[in-house]
Amino acid sequence: MKILVSGGAGFIGSNLCKKLKEKDYDVIIVDDLSTGFEDNLIEGCDFYDLDLSKEDNYKNLPKNIDVVFHLASQVSSEMSFVNPVNDMQRNSYATLLILDWSLKSSVKKILYTSSMGVYGSNSKGPSKETSLLSPTSFYGINKRASEEFIKVYSYKGLEYTIFRLFNVYGPGQDMSNLNQGMVSIYLEYILRNKPILVKGSLDRIRDYVFIEDVIDVLMLGLNQKTKNKTYNVCSGEKTSVKKLINSLLLVMDKSLDYPFTILPETPNDIYQIWGSCDKLIKEFDWLPKFKLNEGLSKFVQSLKI
Repeated sequence: MKILVSGGAGFIGSNLCKKLKEKDYDVIIVDDLSTGFEDNLIEGCDFYDLDLSKEDNYKNLPKNIDVVFHLASQVSSEMSFVNPVNDMQRNSYATLLILDWSLKSSVKKILYTSSMGVYGSNSKGPSKETSLLSPTSFYGINKRASEEFIKVYSYKGLEYTIFRLFNVYGPGQDMSNLNQGMVSIYLEYILRNKPILVKGSLDRIRDYVFIEDVIDVLMLGLNQKTKNKTYNVCSGEKTSVKKLINSLLLVMDKSLDYPFTILPETPNDIYQIWGSCDKLIKEFDWLPKFKLNEGLSKFVQSLKI
């Protein structure tokens, strides 16, 4: 099977490509390296340096692709407010283009990484796949639009699976990007021996899921049972920002009195959100393997401090 992975030089994409190669799939990576890194490219994968938000670039893509994993996107909710046009181009518009190309190229299935951002803030309980979608950021809006585009193309015959990712963390995360990824941001401040800058309340709730668990779920997308379905990819555990910071300090063998500074929250930040993974549990007997402290320990160990 020939599989194209857009965003395959990024954090999640490179981990996915590694797993696909281990399973002996023929993997093609497409990435413009705007947020991904050449060092992340997996040996044995063909690589195309292309921006998929540019329509003319599609003529350069390889033929006879069976499955597309579409991970390439602008991934920061905060940055979507800085440049909403760029967010639209790299999220919903790029998704529309790759859907059109996939249908015309006889691709059998597209697997798309959406986001918890499509839900907006939820104070009543865990977000389920059937929960109301009420995104509060340009990023969340464009992820939701992408999901709707995908469903329209499914009416034309293109199969899909949508994965709504919650807060993914782990080895391979870009430690230099202080605008995306709470775990890596706070960890980087600790590594620099600088006060942790926290944008918003310490009481905010998130759902942190380790990269290896995420990749296991994405691989399930190759199962025909996932045809035209949507799944949350989460731990099912709600964790406050304060608890996350304390867990990081313990893993790093730092005092819980480590200094931090509270800054104004990012625009339209989600105050409380965590997910339900009951659908995955029911349909695939899947459970996340890593509790938060285990995942954080493995992440820190990977940095070879």
